[in-house]
Amino acid sequence: DPTTFSVVNTVASEESPSDIAANPFTNKVYISNGYGSNSVTVLDGTDDSIITVIPVGSLSSGIAVNPFTNRVYVSNFLSRTVSVINGASDTVQDSVSISGTHGPARLTADVTSNLLYVAVLNQDKVTVIDAADSNRILTETEVGRASFVVVVNPFTNLVYVSSDAEGTVKVIEGDPNSPRFASVVDTIAVGAKPFGIAINVLTNTIYVVNRKDNTVSVIDGNTNNVVATVEVGDNPIMIAVDPISGLVCVSNQDGDTVSIIAELGPEDLTELLIQRVNTSRLSNSLGAKLTGALSMQTDGNPNNDHAACHMLQAFIHQVEAHSGKKIDDENAAVLIQAAMEIIDLLGG
Repeated sequence: DPTTFSVVNTVASEESPSDIAANPFTNKVYISNGYGSNSVTVLDGTDDSIITVIPVGSLSSGIAVNPFTNRVYVSNFLSRTVSVINGASDTVQDSVSISGTHGPARLTADVTSNLLYVAVLNQDKVTVIDAADSNRILTETEVGRASFVVVVNPFTNLVYVSSDAEGTVKVIEGDPNSPRFASVVDTIAVGAKPFGIAINVLTNTIYVVNRKDNTVSVIDGNTNNVVATVEVGDNPIMIAVDPISGLVCVSNQDGDTVSIIAELGPEDLTELLIQRVNTSRLSNSLGAKLTGALSMQTDGNPNNDHAACHMLQAFIHQVEAHSGKKIDDENAAVLIQAAMEIIDLLGG
């Protein structure tokens, strides 16, 4: 529970759970199980019950979900394949072979381009798969040594790959219309033995765990500069971020703990929403509603927080009216969720 920082339930999966991903539209949670299990456990997010267990390839590792197509992708290291699961039926509908002597590690889905990026362990490359075109392999991009984890920011179409051996994060151009598509456009020096990566798409901030340093590097996605280094627990390995609350969770393998980094208040979130609306060149009236809501939060009168909630509700209604028209569905969903989180923080 992120409000109390307490464990509310423990769910038994198959042997050796490796990675986890969720579909917020169907409220299903998918867990890849490797080392003998070779399966994916599907949970019902409403009550944490197990819906089914899906057989996949050998030594399943990474898992990614595209909620807009309701497809789940699983990397199978020993099989050197990626299993494609239909989220409606929870069955495997395709298997994509990955070339090379070593198999795929982690993977990520770009929901705007419907491309899949797969980090191939010890091959020093990322394989790009076109999920919209029969899961056809488009290209391969050379990256740093021991590249395990890959993530994508669907709003900037930039892909980030951690290189454990080099202590860097490689940035790949993910816009299919760019002449530099699938090329490494930047290399960011971080800490020693970087592994897990997470992105706050609302703030365009990238978080990278450094296993040997017991730290997290914080990267400004607008400049690709490291703007902060945060100490966490022993041997941090994976990381997740809630783009709405700004809460960052780091799993520490040797300490059996989770480190919690930062949490944005309602004023911070409102300012970020204003920035997003302005940079997205959306309606001026949307920005005006947010500016008004921020003014009411910062005027020193807590009684005006209720009025700020009303302005945020009006913002939500306008976004809903423009969703799928002047505002794409994904952007609208992020804006609405952020506004609802602010209302909740204000007690509205």
